[in-house]
Amino acid sequence: LELSSATGIESVNLYVLPGRFPLWDENLAFRQAVMYSIDRQGLVAGLVQGGSAVATSFLPTKTLYHKEGDPAYSQDIEAAKAKLVEAGVTDGGPEFELWVASGFLPRAEEVGAAIVASMEEVGLHPKVVTTDLGAMIDDIFSEDGTGQMYHISWSSNGDPSPHAMVYSADFAWWFGDEELQRLITLVATTTDPAEREKATHEMQDRLWEQMWHVPLYNSDFSIAHTKNLVGLDVRPNFETLFYPASISE
Repeated sequence: LELSSATGIESVNLYVLPGRFPLWDENLAFRQAVMYSIDRQGLVAGLVQGGSAVATSFLPTKTLYHKEGDPAYSQDIEAAKAKLVEAGVTDGGPEFELWVASGFLPRAEEVGAAIVASMEEVGLHPKVVTTDLGAMIDDIFSEDGTGQMYHISWSSNGDPSPHAMVYSADFAWWFGDEELQRLITLVATTTDPAEREKATHEMQDRLWEQMWHVPLYNSDFSIAHTKNLVGLDVRPNFETLFYPASISE
């Protein structure tokens, strides 16, 4: 067998639920400290592997009008600790639950454990909760839910608008950021390509500046097949085209 891999048009994030983690909601420096704590390149290279790639924006890399965020947020323990001081959280803040769904995303349990270890290194207090996807969804939408962060994903067809909508007021993940909502709406309604590109860049900048959630990586999409199968087209939108693939001798 051999593997054909593609980087999927899917963002894997730590999505944070508004209202359940007041320190996160109110403190940008704390959110930045969390970003600096995580070894996202290590997750990609050592755990997810294949075609996975570190997220450089809240839109997947192969999305139309993708723009890389600045700073890049590679793991930097000292920068994370400095941000905690800036945030006024010298004790690392309260304990919070990071939920992972077993059997949903590749190596989810291992990824969750690695993230928790990285966070603990800078003094944060995460608690990993491993469950199935159904229980995770129940916790997100239940008034009695206890989770704050959720390791899940959102995919699209490569257009910026369907992907950006997950961060809008139509979804559970919106933090009341009216400027972000204005830009998401502008991206969805602008027809001139140049103006739409400009709006999409501004929207990505806004997401990266505010860091409401934690972008981790773009998903791997891999197909295992016999080496005699040639011409297989494995695509970033998770489609596999078998025409005009053929079996060689």
